[in-house]
Amino acid sequence: MANLDSCTVCSDNCVVNTKSLSCFHYQAKYQRQCVEVEDAILKPIQELANLFWICDSCLPVVSNGINQAMMGVIGAGTTKSTGRKQLSALRKTSTNSKPIAGESRFTLLTAVPKTIEIHVSRLAPSTEVEDIVDSLKDVIPDVSCTQLNFKYPNTYASFKLTVPVDLVKKFWILTFGQRV
Repeated sequence: MANLDSCTVCSDNCVVNTKSLSCFHYQAKYQRQCVEVEDAILKPIQELANLFWICDSCLPVVSNGINQAMMGVIGAGTTKSTGRKQLSALRKTSTNSKPIAGESRFTLLTAVPKTIEIHVSRLAPSTEVEDIVDSLKDVIPDVSCTQLNFKYPNTYASFKLTVPVDLVKKFWILTFGQRV
C-alpha cells in the first residue's frame, strides 16, 4: 500500500518534492513531472485558494456542469496518460434576453430615423427658412431648417439643415455645382 505522502504514479515522496500537487476530488498526490503540469500552471494552483487541479481519473466525474457548480471546481493541467491539456472552469450562467425589435408584437419603444446636420452658410442676408425648405422640398421632403444667429446678420445668413441620412446623397447631388 502506498504512503499518503507518496506520488500515485511513481510512489516517490511528495513532501520532499515541492513541485507536487493534489487532485481536488480524490485528494491523491502527484509529482509535477508525473502528470506533466507546467510550472506556469503549478504555481497558481499552489498559491491560489480558489484554483484546483483535477487528475484524469477524476475529471469525468466532475466534468459535468452540475458537479462543477456544486463543488466550485476549476482544474488545470496536462496529464501524461492522455497527453491532452485540461482546463475546466465554471461557466457564467447567461440569461436569455428578449430582443427589443423583431419578435415582440406589443412594444412601447419606437425607433427614431437617423439624421445628419448640415451647416449651410454664406447665403444672402435676405434668405429665409421658407426659401431653403421650398427649394429642397422636391428632392428632400423631410428637411428641417433652422436659421443661425451670427455677429454680422447684414453680411450673410447661415442655416442648420437636418436631413435624413438616406437622403443626404440626394442633397449633395442637388447642391453640387451651385454656389452655396
